[in-house]
Amino acid sequence: MFPWPCAFDRSESSCFIIKFLSQSYISVISVIQVSEINYLCIHKKLRSKRLAPVLIKEVTRQCHLKGIFQAIYTAGVVIPTPISICRYYHRLLNIPKLVDIRFCYVPRDMTLARMKRVHKLPTTTSLKGLREMEEKDIVSVADLFTRYMTRFEMVPIYTVEDLRHHLLSGMGEGEMGSGGIGRRKGQVTWSYVVEVNCIHSSIMIVRH
Repeated sequence: MFPWPCAFDRSESSCFIIKFLSQSYISVISVIQVSEINYLCIHKKLRSKRLAPVLIKEVTRQCHLKGIFQAIYTAGVVIPTPISICRYYHRLLNIPKLVDIRFCYVPRDMTLARMKRVHKLPTTTSLKGLREMEEKDIVSVADLFTRYMTRFEMVPIYTVEDLRHHLLSGMGEGEMGSGGIGRRKGQVTWSYVVEVNCIHSSIMIVRH
């Protein structure tokens, strides 16, 4: 998987990013090469400048140079001719931050303090065998992921290196707590496995 980020500055002397679009190409079982379009984000003060079409045209040009002429994307709205649909749920963690950035809102019949209390998580988990994922788990996790995906008609194909990148590359450095409460320095990914101690041990992926 090779990412092709696109970012543009306001001027040559400025490091202020005004728009950003991330993409990468993946393989899906058929097998066809497609570009996975993801995370289109433009600075909120510049969203009326029609910069999104510029980013999309540049992504299209880069795909054509690689010999890729099909793309897939997801959206939380109705899109023309969808090839797949799914339902997913968010588990709110940092309520004040999510409300501040308008990812979610405080219901009319609830205060912010009560919303935090309702979504508060226990300090310990009831799931036995849960531990942080390690390098030694990557082969078992890749095998489990591949076998699980065989139940679907359209799936991405991930190699062991792809899964290592997604699940382990953002684990950060140093000891837990060196980057703040519950995180290492530079940590952006939390990956866990559930290890069952029996004759045939199995591993289940839990990624946050």
